[in-house]
Amino acid sequence: MAVVKSARYILAVFVLALMALSMISCAGISRAANPKHDVAYVGPALLTLRLDSAKSADAAVTLKHGDHLEILDFRRRSVRAHSADGSTGWVDANVLLTEEEMQERRRVVERARKLPSQGSASASGPINLHLEPDRASPTHAQSAEGSHVQVLEHRLVPRVTRISALAQALHMRPVKEKLQTKKKGTPLLVLRPRVPGLPANWQEMSYPRANALSDSADSAAKPSTANAEDWNLVRTASGDTGWVLSRMLYMEIPDELARLAEGQRVTAYLALDKAPHPSFVWASAKRGNLSGDFNTLRVSRWSEKKEHYENAYVERNLEGFYPLELVASTGIVCEFTTKIREPQHVPGPIELKPKKRPMKAETNDRVQGTLYKRVYMFDFFAKRRVRLISAEALNDAVSNQTQATVPPPRKLILGLF
Repeated sequence: MAVVKSARYILAVFVLALMALSMISCAGISRAANPKHDVAYVGPALLTLRLDSAKSADAAVTLKHGDHLEILDFRRRSVRAHSADGSTGWVDANVLLTEEEMQERRRVVERARKLPSQGSASASGPINLHLEPDRASPTHAQSAEGSHVQVLEHRLVPRVTRISALAQALHMRPVKEKLQTKKKGTPLLVLRPRVPGLPANWQEMSYPRANALSDSADSAAKPSTANAEDWNLVRTASGDTGWVLSRMLYMEIPDELARLAEGQRVTAYLALDKAPHPSFVWASAKRGNLSGDFNTLRVSRWSEKKEHYENAYVERNLEGFYPLELVASTGIVCEFTTKIREPQHVPGPIELKPKKRPMKAETNDRVQGTLYKRVYMFDFFAKRRVRLISAEALNDAVSNQTQATVPPPRKLILGLF
């Protein structure tokens, strides 16, 4: 009898030891499945932790943007998180930020504080400030209709489905093999069939290449803008920064100037003086623009005789980039700068077309395809009011000349008043 009891005791101890080892191993596997994302941060302005992964579950606690969370478990795209105040609940992984994303967010905010404004804009409706130029990106702040923001950057982004870094890490976790169970008996492991290899003549079967077809070459030369969206990095009056859809903003430029945009969207503007009707340098872009931040650069001044704005300078077909900055102003002469890339193919000499004057040809000594920082001078009383006085190559590997005095660019229209 004593032998039977000791045998049962030993068997029970053995079974308990096996169960403990299995629990430890399972915990170790689940912990090691995602070791780099045990810590997360709240992305939206307000986030509700719920008692269950269902959206209709009761709320446990409401958190704010940047609050620290500890990931405890995951279920498909939902995670169970523990907040700093001791609350625990479920939340969608796509609205959480990893440690790397939070650090990048802090760098963007710090950099945005130093960026020069490209003009003030008003919101056509309630706008959401996103962490990234994406509709599905978390919204950390909002601005009401008619609020004023400062435009800092521009970006054209294709519209795609966004999956956060944390959600991607959860989707890449190890997946167990599925089991098929008989009606009666033990489960059987389903073996996946072996993937067949490539045929011996696969290279010969791969002709013609896609890039050799004329249709594909034309489509590659003309990228599609059907799914692309324009975004602007903005700064609010309270100091919040974020990405906003460009179509939700209207640049606060005088209506008389907006009529001179030729149907293009105004992307940046800068007042050159503090007169009741100041002169402006402003940029605009074509719809579906894929090159640069703007395509046209204008300088407009107020005509006292005609009592409306007129263009003193127009330069079209550009590949221009932010920032547009005012360097110096004396009340009579001012200088402003911007970045413009020279076109790859320049069709002959530059043509200067002053109003009521014969055409004059000059040569272009700038390197094609190079990004230059151009400096323009605007003289309020000279006949030739706008002149390009210098261009500095920003890519030193392309050209040895870093500062070159250059003639005005092509397609120049000077308004003489």
